[in-house]
Amino acid sequence: MKVSKEQNASNREALIAAASSLFQQQGFAATGVAQISEEAGLTQGGFYGHFKSKSLLVEAACRQSLANGRDSWYALLGSGANDLDTLVDAYVSNEHVEAIAEGCPMAAYSCEIKSQDETVKDTFTHGFEDMVAILQEVLAGSFPNEAARREALFFMCSMVGSVAMARATKFTNSDLAEEIIAATRENLKSLAHSA
Repeated sequence: MKVSKEQNASNREALIAAASSLFQQQGFAATGVAQISEEAGLTQGGFYGHFKSKSLLVEAACRQSLANGRDSWYALLGSGANDLDTLVDAYVSNEHVEAIAEGCPMAAYSCEIKSQDETVKDTFTHGFEDMVAILQEVLAGSFPNEAARREALFFMCSMVGSVAMARATKFTNSDLAEEIIAATRENLKSLAHSA
C-alpha cells in the first residue's frame, strides 16, 4: 500500500524525534537503528526508506534538536524582567538536568561530536553559534560591544558545562549536582549584573 506524502512526512518526523530523544539519553553509538525505528513505530525498512544511513539521521536529529533549543530561547526573550536572567534560569536549572531527552543537545552531545562525520560536526557548530549569537545580543545591553561575544562564549560554555557536570554527578552525589547548578546560575547572573 502506497503511503501518502503527509504520512511519509509524519514518519520522517517521528524518526527524527525518536532518534533525538534516544541519542540524547543513550548516546549515538549506543542507539541502534532497530531501537529508533521501534520507538518511531516503524520497521527498519521504513527507516531506510527515509535515511540511507544512521549518520544521516544523526545529522538530522542534531539539527532539529539544536533548532528546537534556539526557538525555545527566542520564545523566552521578553517574557521576564531581564532576558539574561530568564535564559540562565531556564537553562541552568535542576529541571533541565533531569530533562535529558528533551533538553539542550549541546550538554548531551558535546563529548560525542568529535567522533561523528564532518556534516554532524558542522551542524553542531552552527547550532552552538546560533545560541551564542542570542546570548551575545542579550549581553550587548550589559557589556561593551567588543566584550559581548567573548562573554557570550563564556556564558554558553559555562551553562552547557554546568548541566553536563550536574548530569554526570547526580547519580552518585545529588547534592553536588544541585550545588553545581546553583553556583553557576548565581555566578553568571552576578557577573552580568555587575558589568
